[in-house]
Amino acid sequence: MEANGEILRLRTALRDLLAVSTLPVAWVGRQPRDIASGLADLLIGSLRLDSAFVRLCDPTLSASVVVPRGDGWKELPQ
Repeated sequence: MEANGEILRLRTALRDLLAVSTLPVAWVGRQPRDIASGLADLLIGSLRLDSAFVRLCDPTLSASVVVPRGDGWKELPQ
C-alpha cells in the first residue's frame, strides 16, 4: 500500500512540474504584478506552503514588484 502512495505523490509532483513549465506562455503580455501574484499563488498551492514571497524586477520601470502571500510572517525582517 505504501508504494501506491509514493506513486501518487510522484505523479502529482510531475504534473505540478509540467504545469510550471508552461507558465511563461501564460504570462506573455501581462503586467509584472500579475505575474508575481500568479507565481506566489502557484507556489503556495503546488508546494503546500504556509507562505511565499516573490520579488520580480520590472526592467521597464527599473523597479521591483513585491508580492507576499500566506500567514508565515506579517513583516519581513529588514
